[in-house]
Amino acid sequence: MTDENTRRFPWWIKLPIGIGVIVLVVAGVIHFLGLSATARWERYAAKLREDGTPLDYMEIERARAAVPDEENSASLVASLVPLIPEITMWDVDPGVFVFGEMEDGDDFFTGIARSRIEPSRAFLEQHEKLIEAILPLSDMPNGRYGLVFGGPMDWGTPDLTEYRTLAKLLYLLSYVELIDGELEEAPDTAVLVMRLAAALDDQPSTIGHLVRLASDHLALRILMNALRVGELPPEDIEHVEYELSERHATLTMRWALLSERAIFAAVCESLAARQVGLTEILQGKAANAIGVSVQQELPVWQVRRNQMFAVELLTRLLDRSDQTRELYDTARAIDRERASAPETYLLAKILLPSLARVCFLHCRLRAELRCAITALAAERFRMDSGRFPTSLDDLVPDFIDEIPLDPFGTGPVRLAETDEGVVVYSIGTDPEDENGLDARLDDPGNDAEIGFWLVNIERRGIVLIDLPPPDKED
Repeated sequence: MTDENTRRFPWWIKLPIGIGVIVLVVAGVIHFLGLSATARWERYAAKLREDGTPLDYMEIERARAAVPDEENSASLVASLVPLIPEITMWDVDPGVFVFGEMEDGDDFFTGIARSRIEPSRAFLEQHEKLIEAILPLSDMPNGRYGLVFGGPMDWGTPDLTEYRTLAKLLYLLSYVELIDGELEEAPDTAVLVMRLAAALDDQPSTIGHLVRLASDHLALRILMNALRVGELPPEDIEHVEYELSERHATLTMRWALLSERAIFAAVCESLAARQVGLTEILQGKAANAIGVSVQQELPVWQVRRNQMFAVELLTRLLDRSDQTRELYDTARAIDRERASAPETYLLAKILLPSLARVCFLHCRLRAELRCAITALAAERFRMDSGRFPTSLDDLVPDFIDEIPLDPFGTGPVRLAETDEGVVVYSIGTDPEDENGLDARLDDPGNDAEIGFWLVNIERRGIVLIDLPPPDKED
């Protein structure tokens, strides 16, 4: 009987049948895993939405506050785009402050090069109409760009090059104003830069948030430079303190993190639905570094696992979006967790950006704002008593309600004497307290101490130094 069955079904027939059965079983298992992973993701996504958290770009757009056109600084900036040139250091005289490639002689604390003043003034005159067009920003405290979702690879976010150019142009304007003795203009120019930053307050974009941080940083530099040069009226200082407090109150990583989460979730949705391929998403870049062929398609279960993994990580960060040191510490822990994840999570490892640096810069600006607000209170104390406070406790309650906490430390921001005056500072990420010696607002990417310097009144003024003009041909 056995021999007869063998003759009826020879091995060359049974082999393909067996392979077919195996293939069907494997396909069924993969399909089941995909369905299971998709159901798990859909339950998780539903829970996030039940908690009131927007998960995609359309939901984010609906959650953003409306801004009337007449108050919308983003609309004004958008209308100025045709007037805003794309300026690089190679397009301008190398001696121009802020835009030029010359690095020396641009610091109000160490010296301003005489040779750089006229090229900078001439550069501003070339863009006089643009500067005049920016002035209405001072009456526009809010901004909002509308978003148009065009698919997983097209988020409809604005080109932010013009923001960077406008912020730097206003910063350059502050240089010339201080050099020309127009100290009273500095607060207004600083507020203009803050208004420019405010246009990006709820922009769901990490890049937008970074541009906002950089713009607010420049506004603080303007104020510190102004108080290096001279004395501002008390009413101007109080007005600026109010503006800085408003900037501090609106500082949040929420919108940037919502954006990152929405982008990753949408990309995974498109991959799972086979609307886009892995080739289109990865474009052959980082994938090769971990041995992934962009010609292959990921199974749905793997896409969904990556989706859950990355969205859970970003949700953990979102829960701390309005905190400071906790946000930074969580971002660093998430970066480590992502880096050590199995290669199964290749989408998360490749597409999810490292957010620790962005969170550090976010926390750094919060520290800068707190130091600046406290330093301005110390400046009003000096104007009232004729000396700087010996302790920040001297400022409470007449000049400030309470001393703000150091986002990077275990207590409030600190005060230290310098050779020229005082500095209000945060210890930053450096565990060693250097008494503010490393604390300056020069470099927004500096990991060391962060501080706002105040110079004794008799030592204020512009320090002019002689440096040869740069070789324009170089």
